[in-house]
Amino acid sequence: MRIVSLFIVLVVAGFVAGTVGAQPAFDASRDLVARLAAAVRAPCAYPGDTFRQMAGRLGPDVGLIHQQGLRDRAEPIGWQRTFALKPYGMIEVTRLAPPDARGHISAELQLAAGDRLLPVLSVLAGLDCTVIEARRLVYDGRGQLDRMIVLDAELEPTGASSPLNPPVPDAEAPDPGGIRIAVVDTGVNYLLPPIAAALARDSQGRALGYDYWDLDPYPFDSDTRRSAFYPMHQGTRTASVIVAEAPKARIVPYRFPFPDLGLMADLVRDADAAGARIVVISYAAAAEGDWDAFIEAAEARPNLLIIAAAGPGGRNLDVTAEPPATLVLPNVIVVTAADKRGRLLGNANYGPRSVHLAVAAEDVAVIDFSGQRGLGSGTGIAAARLAAYAARLLAANPDWTMTRLREGLLKAGRPPVGEPARTRHGVVVD
Repeated sequence: MRIVSLFIVLVVAGFVAGTVGAQPAFDASRDLVARLAAAVRAPCAYPGDTFRQMAGRLGPDVGLIHQQGLRDRAEPIGWQRTFALKPYGMIEVTRLAPPDARGHISAELQLAAGDRLLPVLSVLAGLDCTVIEARRLVYDGRGQLDRMIVLDAELEPTGASSPLNPPVPDAEAPDPGGIRIAVVDTGVNYLLPPIAAALARDSQGRALGYDYWDLDPYPFDSDTRRSAFYPMHQGTRTASVIVAEAPKARIVPYRFPFPDLGLMADLVRDADAAGARIVVISYAAAAEGDWDAFIEAAEARPNLLIIAAAGPGGRNLDVTAEPPATLVLPNVIVVTAADKRGRLLGNANYGPRSVHLAVAAEDVAVIDFSGQRGLGSGTGIAAARLAAYAARLLAANPDWTMTRLREGLLKAGRPPVGEPARTRHGVVVD
């Protein structure tokens, strides 16, 4: 396995020198990459190694941090071992070998940056330790993710890369106006022309919205909670439903404040100041106490209609409270997902008291993060469809108050056919 040239770019933006204070020597960077390559090969070269023996093979300065067995129900399917690389950071090695699926070995390098550990390099291999792919993350001067570069099996750049926090493109034409919908999700891919054309903008043509995760004006679609190397993307799909079903509406995108949900109050105030009439929240729930500031901000703005997705899991929210779906506010509608016949989707949360409506949200046309057209289902799609419908109603009835709009939406619900009622106001199929 060649590791030529990779060590050069591991000094990410000067090894985030402004944060760390001092960057490692050139040879130390080469050494770190060699350690990661050895960590990927070790499970095959020395399959019987204990945690401590594996640490010894990675170098005398490698410390033991943690190991755990991975299980699927009661069956062991692999292990994960985490090693300290003093003073640089740590390496985490995972071997996953479920009996009914293809397994893999992965190794991840994280470098210390002040009081943070920044993921820098990930190597993915098969169970025979043959490298399949590697990914390198590049950071900006603030220590924020900037770009992801794809490497080949020999850890050389393939030429493929993708931005992780690009500026919003300038508008080619003035904002044409329209009902503004704040979309609170993982952000949107505003590099896609259909999404960029639907963004709400100020009088200078600057896009409205904000990234409350990174705290910058670039709410680019990325959910790195599972992995910074393989982020998930949801917000673009959600926003594309609104663009398709309410083409005259304008999108104000927000990336939700995962590290600090107390910032949801600032988000609500920002959406109100941006002229949003509707706020759609389609991401996962959090602890109830985290929403106190949001509740106060939402109650103070009865001019905003807040549409919250009930979320996945198939749980009864009357029994298990999961904000924001179970917030009791006069300007909130909680939405779950139904199929085209009005039957609740199997993985959708519900609640005869907590959830107001089910909306048909099975195999709905969407545009994904890459710009490909496909189909989407679930409660986030349901919330987006109801938000688009609300925008069309407001455009046709500009004198309606939020109370009148909310009443109109709830009256659209019909009793479900062939199953017990699991929402307060029924199902909206069309």
